[in-house]
Amino acid sequence: MPASVTLPLEELDMMRKASEEKDVQITQLKQDLLEAKMSDQMGSIAPMAKLCRHTMEIVTFAVGNLSPEIIKRWPYQALREVATRLALLPDYSINDGDLAAELLKFAAECERWEARRKSEPEKYVPPPPGRDDHGRYVDDKGNVIGAPVAQLEAMKQINATPGSTLPAIGNPPVIGLAREGVATPTPDDPSAA
Repeated sequence: MPASVTLPLEELDMMRKASEEKDVQITQLKQDLLEAKMSDQMGSIAPMAKLCRHTMEIVTFAVGNLSPEIIKRWPYQALREVATRLALLPDYSINDGDLAAELLKFAAECERWEARRKSEPEKYVPPPPGRDDHGRYVDDKGNVIGAPVAQLEAMKQINATPGSTLPAIGNPPVIGLAREGVATPTPDDPSAA
């Protein structure tokens, strides 16, 4: 059974007007509170708040563009500290509360990635091949596969012996035009060096 209340129109208008006046008063008090927070006899709070806003712009850019999966050693503890202290800003708003929650989630994700990296063994990165590494390569586990240069030289000597049935191993001959009076050097010619 619905209840009903009968009010004169003048009384209803007075209640609406009083409610609107209270809303205006609440808005004015919020504005006065913000001005009181921002008022500073030495003039340092407003510039510091502006600096914090610019810093938060940089932080949100970094969080949006530097994935913890790719970037190692994300400073997630500092990010967590920023997120928890965001409420101390003099011009704190509801949007800052949402931003703080997102930053805390991102810091937790960074922490998980760093813990994962610490738990995995470090992968071996082989040094780049040098001059004496002809004929070798390094597999994924860091094992050297292939013949070292000394073994290749021994194979060349075996192949150079008369009557050897092994195929020849070595560099192909140098192809080029011989100038008059100058012989084209071959790789096996010791005078070519």
